[in-house]
Amino acid sequence: ADGSLPPSPITLTPSRVDDYGAALRVALADVDIKSAAFTAGGNTLALGLADGSVRVVAWPSLKMKFTTLDAHADAVTGLAFSPDGRFILTTSAEAANARGEDGNGKGGAAVWSTQSGERVRALRWTRAPNARRCAFRFAGFGPEGTNVAYTGLNVDGDGHVVIWDTDTWTIRSARRVCRDPISAMALSPDGASVAVGTSEGHLHLASAETLRVTKTDKSSHMIFVTTMAFNTDGTCVLSGSADASACVTRVGRRGGVLGGICFYFFLLALLGAWTYGYVK
Repeated sequence: ADGSLPPSPITLTPSRVDDYGAALRVALADVDIKSAAFTAGGNTLALGLADGSVRVVAWPSLKMKFTTLDAHADAVTGLAFSPDGRFILTTSAEAANARGEDGNGKGGAAVWSTQSGERVRALRWTRAPNARRCAFRFAGFGPEGTNVAYTGLNVDGDGHVVIWDTDTWTIRSARRVCRDPISAMALSPDGASVAVGTSEGHLHLASAETLRVTKTDKSSHMIFVTTMAFNTDGTCVLSGSADASACVTRVGRRGGVLGGICFYFFLLALLGAWTYGYVK
């Protein structure tokens, strides 16, 4: 073997190329893109920028639908469309527990109308008003009909996951899932699991309903996780890191009480068979 990798079964080609076959690039902003998301139908793309603004364009024409230039006071770290496409949830690097002079402020996260581009609600973390570092990270919606949304939240170095009620935009529940800041996060398509990547390169899998951690992997990456995504059936999560590595982690399916009982009796049967053979 010469050490070369086998060819990929998937081929990606740019939709637009120049006369030399190179991909054509379209400049939508003069600052870095920090986050991006498509609608479920794939016909609209939202971009979160380093200057705190949000731009929404039609896909694939890239025709501008609307721009919110003052969406946030810092970089947009996450955004997501609601399942029905009516709203966009955004998170930013600005302080999530800060209030403006009017007592409201922009908020570390916000909900926007996709029709008008106007802010519907500013979201803040009010449970730690004196935290020195408090910022949301990642935005995501549960499957249609669940009426929940998720954000990551870093509070003085600890990573939390927050579940929001999308009818009232109040906090339904929140839980600390790791002792390190969250740097990436993903939700499974079936709404059963949430995956968290940290600044230390660790991976944590948790129940999307209870937020209890079900699996931790501290060996996947050497430094911070930059991106995460589940496969279509939610059984695996792909993670990428700034160490130029990519890993696939199996989620696994918990057996619950019945599974635990079956496993227990299986061990008893195995032990009994071994004992019988030994005595015989």
